[in-house]
Amino acid sequence: MDIKPPCETCDYFNLIGTDEDGTITGDCRRKSPVPIPIDGATLRSVNEVGELIPFASWPRVFADSWCGEHSKWGALQVGSCVITPQ
Repeated sequence: MDIKPPCETCDYFNLIGTDEDGTITGDCRRKSPVPIPIDGATLRSVNEVGELIPFASWPRVFADSWCGEHSKWGALQVGSCVITPQ
């Protein structure tokens, strides 16, 4: 069994903070931000002058999550970041 390094030790991990229950979360900045639905219905928001603007964010991950693209894991490993619900 391989031991996979956690997200919090990755160069792509950007610390967000700690929740009330002690869970550490951050953004995975390995890839570009992805569109995030607003109010569960649309991928756009409206700015102060009424123009529609896109909204995107990096995937939110737990510090103890892992993926196959960890910056220190090795070039031969392949995978996708583990995305957690926001």
